[in-house]
Amino acid sequence: MTTKMRRQHSESLLLVVLGVVAFLALGAAFFHSYDAHMNDFRALYYPTRCLLGHGDPYLPSDVERVYREHGGEKTDSMAENNPFAALEVYPPTVFPYVLPFALLPWRTAELAWLTINIGAFLLACFLLWHEAAEFAPDMAGLLLFLLLINGESLIVSGNVAAAAIGLSAVSVWCFWKDRFVVAGLLCLAAALALKPQDAGQVWLCLLLCGGVYRKRALQSLLVLLAVALPSLLWVWQASPHWMAEMRANIQAFSLPGGINDPGPSSRGGGIDGVISLQTVFSILHNNPRFYNLASYLACTPPLILWAVLCLRSRPSAEKLWIALAVIAPLSMLPVYHRQLDTAILLLCVPAAAMLWAKRDSIAKLTLLICVAGFLMNGFLPRVLLFTLIKHSHWRAGAQIAMQSFPIPGILLAMSLFFLWVFWKRFYRSAELPARATESNTLTV
Repeated sequence: MTTKMRRQHSESLLLVVLGVVAFLALGAAFFHSYDAHMNDFRALYYPTRCLLGHGDPYLPSDVERVYREHGGEKTDSMAENNPFAALEVYPPTVFPYVLPFALLPWRTAELAWLTINIGAFLLACFLLWHEAAEFAPDMAGLLLFLLLINGESLIVSGNVAAAAIGLSAVSVWCFWKDRFVVAGLLCLAAALALKPQDAGQVWLCLLLCGGVYRKRALQSLLVLLAVALPSLLWVWQASPHWMAEMRANIQAFSLPGGINDPGPSSRGGGIDGVISLQTVFSILHNNPRFYNLASYLACTPPLILWAVLCLRSRPSAEKLWIALAVIAPLSMLPVYHRQLDTAILLLCVPAAAMLWAKRDSIAKLTLLICVAGFLMNGFLPRVLLFTLIKHSHWRAGAQIAMQSFPIPGILLAMSLFFLWVFWKRFYRSAELPARATESNTLTV
């Protein structure tokens, strides 16, 4: 490696480190100023403690009782702090992961939870930076910096998405490098158990890409089953009707005006609001049958084309990264996801760096779309947008449109762009990108 290339890698790494510092500092600042911090972890911690006491973790009254027995936080009722915190909506496979934290007192548990989950996410960032920097260190550093300085909601909420996304990315790195394979299998199985809507697309991509990746996907599924079966038996003893109860809890979140309602009247349309395409189509007609069907129909053609390309495109070392860059944004559009789930765009960084390294006509388009995508999906830009809307004199319809459209719109644009690249580069010509060269300096 020449002196110039070493300097580029050092500058790129410094940018990522600065992003990590900003991520932690801003996360801590918002954490202490936000009254509902760690609510997502609270909604896992107390149901797990309930299960440890042989209660029903999917029955709100049982969870409320455990909350009161352990002193709660500042109120006598869980509902006063968060009316939805007693409604468990995660599958039984999440409890083995939460169990070690539930054995600890609340304050110790939340610190340990943040340390491990955020640590997994940051580890994934550095591993994928290392791979992307082999193609274009400048692009890798820029995108990860944008991702990190706008990821504060992962810290504030305590959502398990940080661990699910981080572990998914770590598993991809393990399989890509063919190193620490057993650890990769455990990471992917854990991510699937924690949040399948964030890790499922990674597993599906590995399965469809074939070869050794398909083998790893099937192996990770066996590991998941080995963990899931005891979890199901454990939960079934305490909650024989857990499936019906979990379904009722999910429906309670999604009622008109609920925090998971994608419609204009939703209480979940704030900074960390729902970002699926349903939020856009609900503006046209606020009826679940309409906006769900419209979202599925809009996403099905690109999803089918992506699957066909994964199965039929020529094998290449970099095919996996492009395939992941297609499905990472696309998977968030047809089904329920929130703003913090957009951290899965981490998986787009190697593909973006790979395309930027070629310095052809597509490179500048890659820069434009990816920078726009990483910015518009960020926590801070969303705060600024909602502040602007709050102090604007726009009509109600215009305000709702500005809240709902930007994130789904840019996610769809990113996915379609990478899908076009997938078809053009790997299906038609199997053209491979060059690794980083001395000319890989980002210029806009």
